[in-house]
This record gives sequence, C-alpha cells and structure tokens, in this order.
Amino acid sequence: PRYYGYDHCRHFHWALSAYACGAEHVIERIFPREIGLSTYGYPYMVVGTNLFMAMYYKDEILLKQAVEEAIHFVNKKTTKKWEKAVIQFVLDIIHKDMDSANESLQEVCKGYLRCNDNYLRYSMEDVNVPAYGIYFLARNYLSEEEFAQIEMPEHKTISKGYVQWRLKN
Repeated sequence: PRYYGYDHCRHFHWALSAYACGAEHVIERIFPREIGLSTYGYPYMVVGTNLFMAMYYKDEILLKQAVEEAIHFVNKKTTKKWEKAVIQFVLDIIHKDMDSANESLQEVCKGYLRCNDNYLRYSMEDVNVPAYGIYFLARNYLSEEEFAQIEMPEHKTISKGYVQWRLKN
C-alpha cells in the first residue's frame, strides 16, 4: 500500500515479522521510544503499533492509553474481523485471558486466508506470519506457565515444526 501520511505505524507489519522470526530487537529501530505512540495511519496499524510499543518498552502509561484505543478498535462494527482478531489476541495476553487468546489466535488463522489485502499476505505459500508474530509476542510478554496455555492452532498456514524450532532457538 501507499503510506502517504502515515507515521511510524507503517512499520507494523515489519514488527509482526520481527517477532515471528526472533528479531524483536529491531523494535527499537522501527518504533523508537522517543517517537511516542502512533497517531495517524490505518487504524489497525496504529492500534497494533501502540500495543507493541507499550509492551516492548514495558511502559504502563503508554499501555493504558494503547489498551483503551485497542478496546475501542475491537468494538467498532466497521473493523475487519481478521484485524480485530489480531488486536483482540494482544488484548487477551495483556489481560491474561488464555481461553480467549486461543479463540482469537484461531480467528487470526481463519481470517488470514480470506484476507485479500496483498500487502498483508507474506508469501505465495500462505505462511501466516502475523499469527506467528503475535504468538511469539505472547512468549515474550507472558510467564512460562501462562504461555504454555496458548496453543498454536492446527491450520494449514501454520507449521508446527517451525513453531517448535522457534521455541528452541
């Protein structure tokens, strides 16, 4: 897509990819703390950016604002179901609601194949990088016991082998 007029939220998909492949340290480069929260761009990307920044920097003040925006986002009727599921999953892990997180992650997988926004589709093989990204965000944010309650769904866009490899490496 064209990112005219977008602020740093235009890098949100790179942040998802970074978590998916274990390079979350790049968050400091694409979302520097001093730049502050995102305020302008595609709503899904703005809300996602703000949640990721607040969680990465462990900033409770930013997190409170980001969560308020995210709750508003997921309650809007005009929000795409797939995007809503991504943001809802992040809210679920913030609120430590693992049952809802599992449901949200399943919805991310289902919705990914129906997504016709080419910039969101990462490969011809339909590897669901956003699902991996939020799953491994949860790994960084939750305790081992909490994270163990999150199950990567059985879905054709998910490789259990990759998940196991990433968990070990």
